[in-house]
Order: sequence, then structure tokens, then C-alpha cells
Amino acid sequence: MVVHRPGQVVALDSTPLPVKLRESVFGEVSGVLTLALGAYTHSCCAFHLTMVSDTSVDVAMLLREVMMPLPMREGWGEEMEGP
Repeated sequence: MVVHRPGQVVALDSTPLPVKLRESVFGEVSGVLTLALGAYTHSCCAFHLTMVSDTSVDVAMLLREVMMPLPMREGWGEEMEGP
């Protein structure tokens, strides 16, 4: 596959974290990191950190963040704007 522009191909991956997360209700729990990585720029498009395990809702929210990113910050030039 040849990727020609940013956002054309995004790889999703979930991995259990090798550390425990401290939570006020359940104490120490395992966490799962779900990433969306851009194949063209090799950058992180979005990520979610969930406790215990991720669900289809977590992955859907991650995809929503990839497709509808936050607006650009003041002072960023037009060259920083994605497609």
C-alpha cells in the first residue's frame, strides 16, 4: 500500500499496559492503551486510556476523535492544517 497524504491510512492498536493504575473505587487496576497512528506521518492521531479492558464504544470514540479533531490553536499557520 502506498500512502500519499496524511490521514489516508490510520492504524489502530490496543495494548495492555505493564503498570497498575490507581483508582479511588477499585484500588489498583490494569489499563489498556488504544492508539490511532497515522501511516504517512508516523504520528499519534488519537489515544484512549481505559481501565481493565477496552470496548467497542472506546474504539468508536477513538475513531470519532480521528475523524473530528479539535480546532487548530491560535498562532498555528496554514501549513499545520490537515486535510
